[in-house]
Amino acid sequence: MSQNPLISLVRVSKKFDSGQEALSEITEEFHEGAVTYVTGHSGAGKTTLLRLIFGADKASRGKVLAAGRDIGKLDVAELPRYRRNVGVVFQSPNLISRRTIFENVALPLLIDGEKLRQVEKRVRGALSRVHLAGRENLFPYQLSSGEQQRVGLARSIVRRPIILIADEPTGNLDPGLSRTIFGLLSEYSATGAAVVVASHDINLVRAYKGREISLDQGRVVTNDE
Repeated sequence: MSQNPLISLVRVSKKFDSGQEALSEITEEFHEGAVTYVTGHSGAGKTTLLRLIFGADKASRGKVLAAGRDIGKLDVAELPRYRRNVGVVFQSPNLISRRTIFENVALPLLIDGEKLRQVEKRVRGALSRVHLAGRENLFPYQLSSGEQQRVGLARSIVRRPIILIADEPTGNLDPGLSRTIFGLLSEYSATGAAVVVASHDINLVRAYKGREISLDQGRVVTNDE
């Protein structure tokens, strides 16, 4: 592990307007080249933790630091730049049905204004990493659910993010396809990225190498180094 973490949570708490405290006094570090699994029952605070790392929510107390900078204090110009370094994998890939696989994966790069030659190189590289090389001209409906989720993963890594977060990425998949996705997430950490995966599937988590943080009612109850 690197000496300096890519992401640090320092005594972080998050309370919503309803008064519910989703996270309480969380202090954790996420290092490059490492996978961290965040487990716990529904409502334990897993998604809230990921949203804080992405910058979609701000901590009510404490700090979320990215390379030493407080994400909660980034201005409207700095936050999008930070998010370009964060890939996100959702439970559903949310692919655009009328666009090809290539076009779906290329979308983040086109939004960034990348040159077409670079876009093609990056897209083909991302599809190769998730074992979908040669499928770029197909449409989402022509792929299985597991293949569609791999397309979503390719789209999330096409910018080569140094932080990759995944929120219940196998919630809609059968056990075999779930293992495929977890294997690909683990492989991506070998690029030097910090990978953070929220999952309720304890058996699946413990089948893969990585650190486990278990949440219960917004508090860390176990931290398996």
